[in-house]
Amino acid sequence: MKVTYISKLFRLLLFTVMVLFLVSCGQGQNSSSLTISDLTGKDAISERKFSDINNDLKINEVEIDDNTEEKEESIEKVEESLHKDDPNDSETANSSKSTSADTVEDREESSSSNHNDSSEKKSQSQKEERSHPEEPRKKESDNQKDSNKSDKSNESTTPSEEDNNLPTVTLTVQGPKDIGTIIGEVTVEYADGDTVLDILLKEANKRNIHVDYSGRGVTAYVKGIYNVYEFDYGPLSGWLAYINGTSLTRSAGATSVKEGDKIYWKYTEDYTSES
Repeated sequence: MKVTYISKLFRLLLFTVMVLFLVSCGQGQNSSSLTISDLTGKDAISERKFSDINNDLKINEVEIDDNTEEKEESIEKVEESLHKDDPNDSETANSSKSTSADTVEDREESSSSNHNDSSEKKSQSQKEERSHPEEPRKKESDNQKDSNKSDKSNESTTPSEEDNNLPTVTLTVQGPKDIGTIIGEVTVEYADGDTVLDILLKEANKRNIHVDYSGRGVTAYVKGIYNVYEFDYGPLSGWLAYINGTSLTRSAGATSVKEGDKIYWKYTEDYTSES
């Protein structure tokens, strides 16, 4: 009894196993069929996308072709308009050329007329000279008279210039023994109120001779002339001024001069020995 019961159980187990196996096999076929259908659907979708893209490209190519045709047509229209305008330009160029030619001809005519006029004037002037040979002589005589008048006027002005000349004095500057005469006897013009110092400064400035002095008027004092200074040749050396052979009793800046005065500057090595 036990053996038959076990064998029945074993058969039930086998049967259940077989049923489960068959069930699992059926589910696997369904899933595989689903995956295959999914793949085929996806391929169809991608093919549709590619076809759409190709259609778009074809549409763009058509639009590009249309644009190029429109551009070519616009270019042809512009060229036609230019060709239409060219005859006018040529006409204006021809007209400008004709006007320039006319102006050149006018200039040539005017130059020829001017040349003829000048030649006629020359011939007339020559005829007049031949008919009146005495006129150049009259002109020469008139020029001589004018020159004589100018000479007389110059002669008449010279005395007045002499009258306006300023009065003069003479100036001499004698340096130490080893230097000698610095300014030889020279005539110097002066104005009213000029002093012995003024005469020295005028002539020294003309000759670019340096004069070093201090003060003005009664306080004027000459320290050096021609870069020769007091005390250069001893404690008693310096510059002395004389007018008409007499030493000055006042400062050179306070002693006025008059016409014909003789001014003499001397460098002494011992002023006590000078009278």
